[in-house]
Amino acid sequence: MNWKRMYWLLLLPLTLWAGAGHARVAIANVDASPIPDGLTMAQIERAIVTGTQRGWIMTPIEPGHIEAEIVVRSHVAVVDIRYDESVFSIQYKRSSNLDYKDGRIHRNYNRWILNLERDLKQSLHRRAYRDPGDAP
Repeated sequence: MNWKRMYWLLLLPLTLWAGAGHARVAIANVDASPIPDGLTMAQIERAIVTGTQRGWIMTPIEPGHIEAEIVVRSHVAVVDIRYDESVFSIQYKRSSNLDYKDGRIHRNYNRWILNLERDLKQSLHRRAYRDPGDAP
């Protein structure tokens, strides 16, 4: 057998194996992210439900609890958003096709969660600090 060919046949599986281990990272949940003062529970729910334009589907479950789902191609992530009048949290619930195992998941998941947190903070701040003449 040709040495070049043997080299590539050995190198390719090692490269794929090494790269696969780096694709998963520890899940980054969001705990106790502050909510601006003065918002009612209904205003907070509305700000969360309408707070992102990145494809998240928000489903209110009960006061203080929203389930959010995002589908990106064949990947699905579902999180629980729990909140009160002072803080909100985003917790991993389940996923599909994101290589979840033992508290680790594909690295894109954490980026989606950080973007979701950023969007929700912006939405809550807009609602809290809008002009008094704006509709509720």
